[in-house]
Amino acid sequence: MIFNDKWCYVNIQKANDPCPTELTPEGAMISAVISYFERGQEDLAFESIDKDIKLDYFNTPEAKLIWSSLVHLKSKGMSLDLITLFSVMGDVLRDDGQEAPKNLSSICSNLFKPEFKTSSANLNYFVRRLFDSHYRREINEALKEPTPDAFKKGEKIRLKIEGLSSELDKSVDSDIHSFGDTARELFDAMLDKENHPENYDTISWGYMQHDEKIQLARGHLVVIGGRSGSGKTTYAMNVLKNQLLMGKKCAVFSLEMSRSELAQILISQISGVPHQLFFNSGKMKPAHIEKIQNTLDIFNEKFNGAFVDLPAQSMEDIRRRSIQIKTKKLNGLDFIFVDHIHIMGDSEGRRFNSVREKIMHISASLKNLAKELDVTVIALAQMNRNSESRGDRTPTLADLKESGSLEQDADTIVFTYRGTDTNQVEEPYIICRKNRHGELNDFKICMMVNPTTKTFEEA
Repeated sequence: MIFNDKWCYVNIQKANDPCPTELTPEGAMISAVISYFERGQEDLAFESIDKDIKLDYFNTPEAKLIWSSLVHLKSKGMSLDLITLFSVMGDVLRDDGQEAPKNLSSICSNLFKPEFKTSSANLNYFVRRLFDSHYRREINEALKEPTPDAFKKGEKIRLKIEGLSSELDKSVDSDIHSFGDTARELFDAMLDKENHPENYDTISWGYMQHDEKIQLARGHLVVIGGRSGSGKTTYAMNVLKNQLLMGKKCAVFSLEMSRSELAQILISQISGVPHQLFFNSGKMKPAHIEKIQNTLDIFNEKFNGAFVDLPAQSMEDIRRRSIQIKTKKLNGLDFIFVDHIHIMGDSEGRRFNSVREKIMHISASLKNLAKELDVTVIALAQMNRNSESRGDRTPTLADLKESGSLEQDADTIVFTYRGTDTNQVEEPYIICRKNRHGELNDFKICMMVNPTTKTFEEA
């Protein structure tokens, strides 16, 4: 089974291979984009390439039609299947007053068959092939043009070749950089940031001592560890509150608490209304109601965030929804909060031989997600019970459950901890055990907590 020779596949049949096929550039690129659609990641594909792709890059009306239809599907937030694709193509043809190409049905049907799929991971490679094919056609057309002025004709061809070189230089080996180029780019960026700080997005914890000692940046994975009841969720919610008040866009994946419970904590922190009153509203006074109403106005006018509180979410669920939140819900994203790593669901189509292997997968995936979406990921993690049998119960990296991969992948690891002296109630403090981008490791920051409103402040 092959496509006809007009469009996607070219038969390169050999004696010992009854029907091998090879994608042409436009067919390969469209097939790769469809692979993104089928995983619900079409926004990620178009985010990097749709501004570069023009209809005249495609060689056939079938390819132009399918590409226009995919762009339409993406703009409307529609999912992709064969029936929907045919329907949208019909709308496009009617709007343009055109008839459907004769071979359109077989082309579209084959695009959804596994044996004709190209990997979405190779999308950029196929885009480069499409550019190359387009410019070669342009050059060939220029050579065919009958013109008496050989100089002008040669100049036109030279410009076409330069255009091809420029486009390919943008993408070929774009992930390979020399040490010298990297150093110069870094130095130029430092000078530009110093001269034009208003053009750069600074990331703050919302805590002065935190900012002095612990570097936050896009692409970082921050792990907050702690045993049950140590306040790690409350601490993370305070960091979330600080980010929202500074105008950051945040996605919160809560696998343990519902979004209403998290919203109550946020409202209590901002309004100053005791958290317990949300469970006993009959004791609320008019002043409390007014404070809550004012806080709701802040939520509506200033906060850019989204809660996702489905239980047992897998890493794939979190990635898929993060992309949707960034591209469709918030039109951008700065922070992802995950509470917490150790109760995440199993990955789709993947079996793990042990909890350690599962945590390794989650840890690496969270770090990759931070880099892929250019956000800061803050993930909460449980501690094991080893520390409870020690004389000194101060948390260490080894106290994280299945800690090896978390130690490796995280840029920053902090613990929430409160002393356990039964004769004295100590204020909690934050212990930083890993600080990859900072000067200090193994230090603590004393905090003050208001248990009625679940607020953490630096002492």
